[in-house]
Amino acid sequence: MTRFILGIFGSFFTLITLGAFMAALTVGAIFWMYSRDLPSHEQLANYQPPTISRVYSARGQLMDEFAK
Repeated sequence: MTRFILGIFGSFFTLITLGAFMAALTVGAIFWMYSRDLPSHEQLANYQPPTISRVYSARGQLMDEFAK
């Protein structure tokens, strides 16, 4: 009887361990898949977004926009 109970607990432990391993593997694969398309940290450190310069009249109306 003891062997039967230990066998059941061993089966549950094995299922939980394999489930946790598969979940960790899935999360790791998802991070790996999405991280391939991200820029490197050097590119992010040197990022210079395009800026817009706006020229307004004395009345506050927008006269022109210059974009790069």
